[in-house]
Amino acid sequence: MGKAKKKKPSMTLHSAARQVTSTPEITAPKMNPALLRLLVIFPNVLSYILLFGVIVYIMTNFSELQAAGALTFWVILSVVFAPMALFTTYSIVKRIRAGVM
Repeated sequence: MGKAKKKKPSMTLHSAARQVTSTPEITAPKMNPALLRLLVIFPNVLSYILLFGVIVYIMTNFSELQAAGALTFWVILSVVFAPMALFTTYSIVKRIRAGVM
């Protein structure tokens, strides 16, 4: 019986060298904490401004919204926005105190 031929590896020399020299852990670049806080806190402030605007809109147009039957929608909208804004603020403050941001 004949000798079995050895199979050549399918990798080229260049790709094999690249495999050996690559590091197994790739770390993402770190973002400046002040910039991260700004990018996270700015939308949170905008959500409070939106919530305040919805409440002012309901207060100034209460009778018209009631007559049109749209008061329920706006009250539900403000009731949904309030806990969302509060929870987001709580989450941000918790991360800042933990030193993540």
